Amino acid sequence: MVRSMVWGAGAGLLFAGLVSATPLAAQDKPTLTEDDYGKWERLGPATISPDGDWLAVSISRVNDENELRIHRTDSDSVVVVEYGTRPTFSEDGRWLAYSVGMSEAAREAARGRDQPVRNKLGLLNLETGEQSTRNEIATFGFSSNGGYIALQRYKPEDKESAGVDVIVHDLAEGTDMLFGNVSEMAWQDDGSLIALVTDADDQVGNGVTVYDPETGRIRPLDTDEARYRELSWRDDADDLVVYKAVADEAFEDTAHVVLAWTELEADRPTRRALHFEDNPSFPASMRVVEHRSPQWSEDGATIFMGIQERIPVPPDPCVEPSEGDGGNEEEGDPDEAPDPEGDSGDNGADCEEDDEDTPGVEIWHT
Repeated sequence: MVRSMVWGAGAGLLFAGLVSATPLAAQDKPTLTEDDYGKWERLGPATISPDGDWLAVSISRVNDENELRIHRTDSDSVVVVEYGTRPTFSEDGRWLAYSVGMSEAAREAARGRDQPVRNKLGLLNLETGEQSTRNEIATFGFSSNGGYIALQRYKPEDKESAGVDVIVHDLAEGTDMLFGNVSEMAWQDDGSLIALVTDADDQVGNGVTVYDPETGRIRPLDTDEARYRELSWRDDADDLVVYKAVADEAFEDTAHVVLAWTELEADRPTRRALHFEDNPSFPASMRVVEHRSPQWSEDGATIFMGIQERIPVPPDPCVEPSEGDGGNEEEGDPDEAPDPEGDSGDNGADCEEDDEDTPGVEIWHT
């Protein structure tokens, strides 16, 4: 009984002390301000390196002072990049590339000077910790072996075509190879080849090129005054397919020739082409469409593509039909006069241009 009473009394005293101390502790806590709310953080998507040694996490704040945190998974080491986004690790786990944006104040200042708002590229050597940046890089991508990175610059505002400068950077040697007027680029899935589509303002020099940064070999695959699009490598192979646009004034849409190459790492790759107008097995009323990317079968024996009914240009009612048109029509009675109120008379009247001045009217009052 004594123990029970002592325990109860002690607990009561402790509870009373906590109750009396709570208001005093609450008074010591600072009040949150509007600036404090701006510091609230939200954890974004995380990207882990192929070897699992590094973790890159995006941090978003209410005040837009965002950052990228790069953590070493086996230690407390962390690298913080202000306004960093889109972290991408190389396949060998030796490099991390990311985009570096601007603060809201810097963006507003650039707009006030009528300057474009453009991101930088950040590059971190995960072995040495060395960081470097490149100005005005829109997109980037590592080669599958991790030894190279392709950097695509922004398109100039006064440029008509989609082609921009692309830099292929050798990460080990620190050297660059520059290609101009590139509208598309695609690294080989398993290897060091990169395919590039050239799109110049006047279409002179347009075509498809394959570059091997390991050997320095540049191989033009096809050139023409045409537009090329939708590069596609076969998985784990050196086979490539692309569409080549074919203009035809008789149609409102654009058709495409399908060009494919196999064994591009060999000295003499094999080239194949599907010309729809010369292929009797291809429906004459259809076309290969640009909004469906070509896809390889696993064995490389088949290429899948999208086709669509063609849209012919409507006939011009003001253009006289050529000789021979309407030859299958039945001949009418030569003694029967044409109907002056028929459709043919109306169409002709609509298409004629009256070059004579409209007569004026003068009224005289006496």
